[in-house]
Amino acid sequence: MIFAPPRHGKSELGSRKLPAYALGRYPDFEVIGASYSADLADSMSADVQRIMSSEAYRVAFPETRLARSGARQAGDENWKRTDDYFQVVGRRGSYRSVGVDVGITGLGGRIVIIDDPVKDANQAASATYREKVWTWYTQTLYSRLEPGAGIILIMTRWHVDDLAGRLLAAQETGGDKWEVVSYPAIAEVDETFRRIGDPLFAARYDLAALQQIRGAVLTYAWSSLYQQRPVPREGALFKMAWFAEKIVDIAPADCIWWRHWDLAASTAQAGAQNQAWTAGVKLGYSPSLKRYYVGDVKRVQEEGDDVRRTIHVVAVNDGRQVKISLPQDPGQAGKVQAKDFIAGLAGFIVKAERETGDKVTRAEPFAAQCQAGTVYLVCGAWNTAYLDELCLFPSSAAKDQVDASSGAFGRLSGGQVIPIVIPFVHSVSRTFP
Repeated sequence: MIFAPPRHGKSELGSRKLPAYALGRYPDFEVIGASYSADLADSMSADVQRIMSSEAYRVAFPETRLARSGARQAGDENWKRTDDYFQVVGRRGSYRSVGVDVGITGLGGRIVIIDDPVKDANQAASATYREKVWTWYTQTLYSRLEPGAGIILIMTRWHVDDLAGRLLAAQETGGDKWEVVSYPAIAEVDETFRRIGDPLFAARYDLAALQQIRGAVLTYAWSSLYQQRPVPREGALFKMAWFAEKIVDIAPADCIWWRHWDLAASTAQAGAQNQAWTAGVKLGYSPSLKRYYVGDVKRVQEEGDDVRRTIHVVAVNDGRQVKISLPQDPGQAGKVQAKDFIAGLAGFIVKAERETGDKVTRAEPFAAQCQAGTVYLVCGAWNTAYLDELCLFPSSAAKDQVDASSGAFGRLSGGQVIPIVIPFVHSVSRTFP
């Protein structure tokens, strides 16, 4: 594994020059180059071919030759050369470029290079995408390895649960052993070629430039992308440490449950390229233990009748013991929408009320209970995405799960006096509106 900051030359060396060099030294090797998209992978393939077609390369490696494009030499017609696949003329070697989540049939790899399986922060934050990459790696790519093959994973760290994070976790329980070469943008210890505080590539990004970047990005982004130490995202209101050892298998039987839905704006309002989410958080309170339990989170990108159907299906699955809460937008249109939703949930206990205050103000009472250690999560596939959004709030692009949590907590605590524990100070009481 090779970890390095963005724009520091890792692809130039690892995905362009390395395959050309390897095929020059070992023209019978099969090489697979993978990246987050087929287009990027094909671009890497074009660069490898360009290097291998140069006069300098022919001097260095006269035995390694590609078929000529267009008008071919006699005999070249037996050797393939396309955008995503080419063969070494007269040898068994080849190069294939693929995108993550693309099938690789009929080919093996003696050297497999995975360069940035994640495109951006949105993909990194998506538990669904991270699972897709993992499935592709374990079920598709790994089955293509030739005997004695090696894998090189070149990436910028994005998330504790990215592909590298999962592979390193698997290593601890008997999985493949990896050699990790990590290059922080600013040295954190004395190294062979630089001292603490020195930049990695001063000719490209000197210390002043890196410090400017550090001041412009969030703390977790600097630690992950630039220093290669991914940490859980944290905002100003929620801290990941509060949820350590707070994930349980099941909630107590005496829990009183509410599921609050935060409804997405329409596509026209949210923007077609960035449609908002509708989220429903199921939150329970155990009177015997005086604890709160986030039992489930449902999250969809839907509108209109699709949202109504989803809410109804979830309500049926939850059961009638789970009360349902909906926000009511101001004005007559909001009242009509609320009545429409309630009519579609006949037989369930449903309440719709206007929300007051901004998102941060509404989230503060729930955050106080999280800080006091009274909020637990029931183990589920939604946990990571939920905590990611919570702990980045209010800087997170999406805030639907936080809003839904705030609404559910407001229902559970409405009109009650609930103790809030202030660590190391004293216990006080507060009445929530």
